Amino acid sequence: MSRPPSNQPAPSPGHIAGALDDIPERPLGRDLKELWAAYGDNPFGNVCECWNRLVPDEDTVVWLNSDGDVAETLTYSELYSRMAKLNRFLRDDGLKTGDRLILCYPPGVDFIVAFFACITSGLVAVPVYPPDPTKGLSDVPRFCDIHEISQCKAALTNTMYRRVAQVISTVAKDPRWRSVKWICTDDVLKRQPVPVDGPEFPSLSPHHPAFLQFTSGSTGNPKGVIVTHGSLLHNCHLCWSAYEFPSHYENTGDDENISTHDFSLVNQREFWRRRQEISLKYRGHRLRAFSWLPVYHDMGLIGFVCSPILCGATLYQMSPIDFIRRPWLWLQGMSKYDCICCAAPNFAFDVVTRKMPDAVYEQLDLSRICGMLSGAEPIRAATIDRFCEKFCPKGLRRSAICPAYGLAEHTLIVTARKTWQTVPRILIVDSYQLQNEKKVVPLTPESVVTMAQEDYQVLVGCGVPLQGVEVRIVDPETRKELPPGKVGEIIVYSSSVARGYFSRPDYTKETFCYSFTDLNGKPTPPLGMRTGDSGFYHEGELFVAARLKDLIIIRGRNFYPQDIEEAVDKVPMVRPGSTAAFAIDVDGHEALGVAAEVRLEEGIKGLWLRVKRQFDRSYYEQVVRDIKKSVAANTGLTIHRLWLLRPRTIPKTSSGKVRRSLTKERLLSEQVEGILLDHSHQHQVIHELPSHGRSNAGSTGGSSVLSSKGSNCKQNASSPLCRSGTDTSESTASPRNGTGENPFPEEGASKAAAQVSGDAAALSERVKRSVFEAAKTVLGSNELPELDAPLHELGVDSIGAVEFSEILSEDLKVDVEPTLLFNYPTLSDVIDFFVRELEGKGAEDLVGTEDRACKEPTAIVGAACNLPGGSTSLSAFWDLLMCGVDAIAEVPRSRWDVEEYFDPDPGADGKAYVREGGFIEDAEMFDAAFFRISPSEAKSMDPQQRLLLEVAYESLYDSGYTREALHRANIGVFVGCCSNDWYQVCSQLDIGISSYTTTSYASSIIANRLSYTFGLLGPSMTVDTACSSSLVALHIAVQELQGGSCVSAVVAGVNLMLSPHVTVAFCKSRMLAPDARCKTFDAS
Repeated sequence: MSRPPSNQPAPSPGHIAGALDDIPERPLGRDLKELWAAYGDNPFGNVCECWNRLVPDEDTVVWLNSDGDVAETLTYSELYSRMAKLNRFLRDDGLKTGDRLILCYPPGVDFIVAFFACITSGLVAVPVYPPDPTKGLSDVPRFCDIHEISQCKAALTNTMYRRVAQVISTVAKDPRWRSVKWICTDDVLKRQPVPVDGPEFPSLSPHHPAFLQFTSGSTGNPKGVIVTHGSLLHNCHLCWSAYEFPSHYENTGDDENISTHDFSLVNQREFWRRRQEISLKYRGHRLRAFSWLPVYHDMGLIGFVCSPILCGATLYQMSPIDFIRRPWLWLQGMSKYDCICCAAPNFAFDVVTRKMPDAVYEQLDLSRICGMLSGAEPIRAATIDRFCEKFCPKGLRRSAICPAYGLAEHTLIVTARKTWQTVPRILIVDSYQLQNEKKVVPLTPESVVTMAQEDYQVLVGCGVPLQGVEVRIVDPETRKELPPGKVGEIIVYSSSVARGYFSRPDYTKETFCYSFTDLNGKPTPPLGMRTGDSGFYHEGELFVAARLKDLIIIRGRNFYPQDIEEAVDKVPMVRPGSTAAFAIDVDGHEALGVAAEVRLEEGIKGLWLRVKRQFDRSYYEQVVRDIKKSVAANTGLTIHRLWLLRPRTIPKTSSGKVRRSLTKERLLSEQVEGILLDHSHQHQVIHELPSHGRSNAGSTGGSSVLSSKGSNCKQNASSPLCRSGTDTSESTASPRNGTGENPFPEEGASKAAAQVSGDAAALSERVKRSVFEAAKTVLGSNELPELDAPLHELGVDSIGAVEFSEILSEDLKVDVEPTLLFNYPTLSDVIDFFVRELEGKGAEDLVGTEDRACKEPTAIVGAACNLPGGSTSLSAFWDLLMCGVDAIAEVPRSRWDVEEYFDPDPGADGKAYVREGGFIEDAEMFDAAFFRISPSEAKSMDPQQRLLLEVAYESLYDSGYTREALHRANIGVFVGCCSNDWYQVCSQLDIGISSYTTTSYASSIIANRLSYTFGLLGPSMTVDTACSSSLVALHIAVQELQGGSCVSAVVAGVNLMLSPHVTVAFCKSRMLAPDARCKTFDAS
């Protein structure tokens, strides 16, 4: 399989590592030397060339869609030709051996092609999760940190994600994001010819980095594990030898029964040749594997992208998002496509057990699965028991469940089951002896029946070290090796150990150069790799106890955080798997701190209940009491400080592990916004709903609410147009002054609003129940959110949104896309959507429009404004007029550079002879959170939309409308606007097209935005008749009121001068006074 070495010399060992040059190279083990000699100086390039020559038309990857059907295939020939194209392009682009490239792709085959093109070209791949636009504050800085630390030359992606990256560019606060060079590889493949001589594979050293695996860590300090070509080659052999692939599963004769354990690592190529022949003979196809795991981290990338290539197998792959939507597709796909191995974290086994539909279950045949590896998080005996109880009747063997242990610093896998006939080993041990005496005292199932649960612990064995791997247990304090039955740190030796941390010699030396005294009293060479995990050997099998750094020591006793977290999880109000236990310092002593995400109380009580919880602590205090009681009963510990948090507040790794250290760091530094209660033995603090900070944005215009007197609209006493003439609008709750806790008052609704129809009573009860139950499921809460609160603001991430859509699709038998919550973000919107789909009712059926026209006079019941000169209220504007204040000022720098466009000569080309005008202050400011608009969308919105929202809000508040009355109210919106400067601004800045482009530029959206935000169902239109736009809007509003099209109307005028173009044009027409002062009706 090797090919003659190319003329390109191998890079000097370690030169890529830079700051790692002072760390001694790890000597190559004999097994790796033999493997390297067998595969040649570019193992993965040579393997791809081999399969392209021998089985060009065989599929290397089969991509499945959201229904589990084949959507795309990639043959070995196609993979090889695409690698050749990218290889040539990257080399022509000036990239050299050792340069780093970020790989940032959505799920799909594009990533696989790019990954192999990089590593076979001698480039260093840096796989990263694609930043989510809705989580830009966390995802973008981490991406930029990785890009900066690894000194990447560019980022490879496809056109689909490139569009997402452009959207992120409009809102990303990190300036480093805009400096990233993006290369769309799918575009490259379309225009790049296939090189006649094929790809050029450089000669590589086993020490040469293949890719950087960034491990979980704080956002500002990610550590990149250098996975070399040697360690990758070695560990890929370990990964698939763990499954053993016994031909016994094919019902072969004794002379054909073989497994990987019958061959050494270097001879496994012969095993794969013979095993593929057996598979073709008895199954009619080559070996097949199945994976839904993300390819951005070790288990999905190494176990199911790199490893199948070595043996010429076919990978059936689906998106992790589709697994979240329909977990049963995993086992259904393995059964349907005759796949024999897979891997998943513990939670996935639980999820598929709970959510497997009966109809799918009946069709399953799992009898030919030889291995289902469980790893990446603690493996629970109860999960294995439930999974086997469910699926063994469908042919699955309990011995197919393969608990394993591994970590990125060892490339991936370390231990796995002893043989393919070995069932998972369950061990019950004495908790006190394990934690305090560091000794393993096994207990029988019968002996623990009468014991308290905190007195024993149930552990699952992780198997035995794989070929060529040596695992030792060492006391981290004495640095002495421990015998079986003693608990210590797990230390690993093998050729799979990674080179170190990129540019981090300090961490590298601490983790990868460990020495200790062995059982014979001899010092070991400094080649041990510290795992940071504590464990022990029992009867030859490795058991993992906990992370050493998370160990909690209180009053001389050791406690594992998992035990405390399990106790917290037993409280019904706590979200399972969403707790973190850690040690905190109190007056120089360690004490116990716990953070727990809580379920919210059951029932739909609306906004008033949220406000009530700011003052009524009874519910949260009950949760605190239950948690403390459970922890005390199960561990004997007292919690010193307890944080109750909103759902999905605790940070987790990509595999779902709670990041305890980061949780502790953020809580103690007060960087967590979702705190509901901070309880300690000294005090407890209820965290109020976030108040809306002042935003000085305003609208160069105003808004008023009209209502027909025939609708008995009551004028609010605080109206600036009330009979007494008293203006109390300065105390109005506002997104500008931040005085209101809620967008609308709970009391004092007008009678006009009371007449508005279309509440939840008109909706289908079946739809409501389904939507409510789906919301409870994805939120992990017994309390429903507000009907008009966007679910993404309550913690529903992209995975939750997919799950929400799928639950409703299945329950209501309506096909919907995973983007349901993007198009219908609130529960009310979702309910209305399904009602229309199921019953064919349009919005007009729910509005309750009056049949008769109203001929009664029209009254103004509320008004607000924001005008130049700081007139942000009617009283302020009145004072400005009475005092004769001149509100005209020089063009602010935030609008345009007046010096660039000013010239007193009216004939100057492209210049304006005025340099002043009427401008409001801070028009660029906007409190997006107040209106529940995402930062990314707010940044792309026409500022006229943003400012109109604020002023219209104040006028509606002033009119006495409640939040409930406005929702689905038959209120029209009529806005006069004749300016479209925002389009000119964006064009000048060359801002690319995004998902918000249409709604940002279109003038019609100015009125529609107001209707959408407040849930108004009356007519909505923007009027442009130049200078008379606002007057015509008012005229149309009165006509619509009298014609019965709506019962109330919001009338507004808005104008912002954002570009100099109109001013220059008016100057050319001599339409502006030279002193910029309007002189209408003036004697001069």
